[in-house]
Amino acid sequence: MTNVLFVTADEPGSGKTAICLGLMYSLGKMVGRVAYFKPIVRGDHGADPDVELLRSLGTEMERTSVVRMEEVREALAKGEVEGLLNEVEEEFARVAREQDVVVVEGTDLVEAFSVTDVSTVSDINIHLAERLGARVLLVLDGGPEKSPDDIITDAKMSQNYLCNRRHCDLLGVIINKVDRDKYDDVNTRVRRELRKAGLETFGVVPQAPLLGKPRMDEVAEALGAKVLYGEEHLSNIAMHTIVAAMHVRNMLSYVDEGTLIIVPGDRDDILLAAACAPLSKNSPSLAGLVLTGGLYPHENVWKLVEGIPGMRIPVLLVEEDTYTTVSRINEIRPAVRPDDERKLSLIKDLVDRYIDERRLYEAMRIRRTRKVTAQDFLNRIVEQATSDKKHIVFPEGDEPRTLRAVERIVARGVADVTLLGEEERVYERARELGVNLNGVEVIDPGKAELEEFTRTFYELRKHKGLTVEQAKDYVMDPIYYGTMMVYMGRADGLVSGAVHPTAHTIRPALQIIKAKPGISVVSSVFFMCLQDRVVLFGDCAIVPDPTAEQLADIALTSAQTALAFGIEPYVAMLSYATGSSAEGGSVEKVRRATELVRERNPDLPVEGPIQFDAAYDREVARIKLPESQIAGKTTVFIFPDLDSGNIAYKAVQRSAGAIAVGPILQGLKKPVNDLSRGCSVEDIFYVTAITVVQAQGG
Repeated sequence: MTNVLFVTADEPGSGKTAICLGLMYSLGKMVGRVAYFKPIVRGDHGADPDVELLRSLGTEMERTSVVRMEEVREALAKGEVEGLLNEVEEEFARVAREQDVVVVEGTDLVEAFSVTDVSTVSDINIHLAERLGARVLLVLDGGPEKSPDDIITDAKMSQNYLCNRRHCDLLGVIINKVDRDKYDDVNTRVRRELRKAGLETFGVVPQAPLLGKPRMDEVAEALGAKVLYGEEHLSNIAMHTIVAAMHVRNMLSYVDEGTLIIVPGDRDDILLAAACAPLSKNSPSLAGLVLTGGLYPHENVWKLVEGIPGMRIPVLLVEEDTYTTVSRINEIRPAVRPDDERKLSLIKDLVDRYIDERRLYEAMRIRRTRKVTAQDFLNRIVEQATSDKKHIVFPEGDEPRTLRAVERIVARGVADVTLLGEEERVYERARELGVNLNGVEVIDPGKAELEEFTRTFYELRKHKGLTVEQAKDYVMDPIYYGTMMVYMGRADGLVSGAVHPTAHTIRPALQIIKAKPGISVVSSVFFMCLQDRVVLFGDCAIVPDPTAEQLADIALTSAQTALAFGIEPYVAMLSYATGSSAEGGSVEKVRRATELVRERNPDLPVEGPIQFDAAYDREVARIKLPESQIAGKTTVFIFPDLDSGNIAYKAVQRSAGAIAVGPILQGLKKPVNDLSRGCSVEDIFYVTAITVVQAQGG
């Protein structure tokens, strides 16, 4: 039996589509088959943007809509509502076939409160919910203009309409877009009052200004503007708009991060100031510039502007006057677009943090049917990281992927962040990328107070003949400086390696932080996120040719790492032979390492020597090692040397499409993690979350 969740809202602008998108993402983690269905699409012509968004994100659907609003109005006028409802119901049955859950996005209730029969769009909307056997979830607009009492009144009016007049199965409400100043009151008193009225509140989601702001391509489209410059920057988001009627010196007081400037096209001074703004570390990043009145800049001025290096704002030209232009911009209804990573990530984060998905799905009687996937594992790590946020330092402070990742890390609440590097260079690169560094500490080791770090590092290394002057030179290096921050308790962990080789990241850690007591060798693992499971590969980055004793250490610390991240360790000591099928120096090393593991931890499930196929595949395991409790269900794969480990992880990553997160260093007293120089923004984000979890373990 397919579960049907019908999402409606009390009025337009509630953020209903964003809630649907977040719930689709959430449900996708629980069940195997989720579909989206929108029976009535807004607009009379062209594709519905919400439908196109869900389709582009891989939602399972062939069609998701049946009728346009224009057709609904025609059916109402002609009294042909029943035929329309039948058409929708037939199409829904086809879409819902073999699905676990269907999320239906309905229209709003704003027109419904004064009618008693199926005579409005809103009533057709709710009549559909009844005929589809859906559970109804109501999204309430808690926007800044709404007081807590307004929200209570709106909720009760909607409840009366849905339950008393339409007899819907109303699950409860989500209060969206709540002003942060009123959030605590809404989350306590309003919840309490609604519960008294028999309404369950599944989430109170705060206002997220970013979601209601248009991108510059939306501005250009709405205005029918000509793009004079900067087509590659049309993804800039206009956080707020100003009209530049003042002199430049006064206008600058009103410029903030993401400002869109509207100005007549003959104001050369404003154009030049806006073009130069990205070059100044004291200027926030602008979203763009709209020139009004059909006035082109003077050719001499425009030639100068085009030659300014680093100008990263789009310049639009419109025929309308300034007043008309501002009015049309204010009428833009921003949409979340498939390529808008910032908005999509924010929506997912809001649902994760503010909606009680577990209670909602329990109320719907939805049970988990989907196997735990790589993404589930990564999501769990992020959730664990945010539960006890730590301070992570990034020595590669001006590296583009690192900057993009840091913006997401801070926004998601994964970690507090310090970036190391030349301060001017870090902020300049962030402006170039459109990255927001609010809440991020930036330190230039070359200009920082180094006396304490120098003295401490000298004491640690003077037995190696290090002088005080040499110690100072070392700690001016960002990776050494960052490692000293971790050692001195100024940070909880370090992530580096996007541009530096592994040795540059690890050497300071070995010299300063050092290995845990009882650990003979610092090693590494990769979390290999496969389609149906997550396993560990070790060591693939650090120890070239471990001895039997070191191999045993690697196995034991890898098992501890697995446990720390919720993976039950079943350890395979890999070789080119299984059991006693072959002899040789390498096989004997693995056999001896396996014996040492069993001696040091008799309770740890371990098998070796064993070939990869027998360790991974249960059918092969039945043939090669039928009595083994490890073969076929290994979660921790220990390779005999760095050659085999590094080749294996890259082969699996590239040929099988696995996500390889790491290398994650293990055995250090405090967490330091190295990145692959081919890492992505996602890699940095998840390695940081893992580093936080390691720091939580002490």
